[in-house]
Amino acid sequence: MKPPPSLQETLPTDVAQATLIGRAWLPGANGGPTPVSLRDGELIDLSALAPTVSALLEMPGAAAAVRAAPQRVIGRLEDALVATHAPDALHLLAPCDLQPIKAAGVTFAASMLERVIEEQTRGDAGRAHAVRQQVVAVVGEDLSKVRPGSPQAMQLKEVLIAQGLWSQYLEVGIGPDAEIFTKTATLGNDVNLRDFEGRSALLLGKAKDNNASCAIGPFIRLFDSDYGISDVRATDLSMRVLGPEGFDMRGASSLKMIS
Repeated sequence: MKPPPSLQETLPTDVAQATLIGRAWLPGANGGPTPVSLRDGELIDLSALAPTVSALLEMPGAAAAVRAAPQRVIGRLEDALVATHAPDALHLLAPCDLQPIKAAGVTFAASMLERVIEEQTRGDAGRAHAVRQQVVAVVGEDLSKVRPGSPQAMQLKEVLIAQGLWSQYLEVGIGPDAEIFTKTATLGNDVNLRDFEGRSALLLGKAKDNNASCAIGPFIRLFDSDYGISDVRATDLSMRVLGPEGFDMRGASSLKMIS
């Protein structure tokens, strides 16, 4: 079995200044899911403040209320991480419950370029290299310099249409309208079956709706006096995916590259 995540893997580097909320499972006859916060490595029960994370997030001044909540300790985070798969022990749940989760699609230039290629090849990996060369010859390799909706972007659109390379992904990537669908300002990741999506945008549900395809948590970080949207824009994310058969993939993204 995969070892539980370490505290270093779970928490932000500036955890002492972070206002973190989540959900934990309380075992026992009177137990169940409860909103929690984290203080000095201990999980604090917030159920007296709000019954759900959704209700907590709708409170005016939620971050200040969480910081001022009574110190009702229900256990240590380190122990809850070890017991993640033990239903009869205190463990963490996904931090979202009843609230909608908003997300923006086709936001990174490199990802947008690859989606155009996938659409052009209809999921055929064998044709991807040739189409990639064709697309790059027209748009270049750095779409991040193209301001969405600008006159220059619209000129590029006309060139791509003439080349037969215009795509619905470029429409929302460099066009005037963004693709917004259901996620909050939490940092998460979704995994996409791009061969399915490349065949047809109508297969997006099958491409994304798979077990373990979306990871959010284990905590939501609230905006407060120490952390705001400018900090999100300066955030770098890295990921490593390991498989039992020896699969090892690493990647990184800088949020300042979002268009």
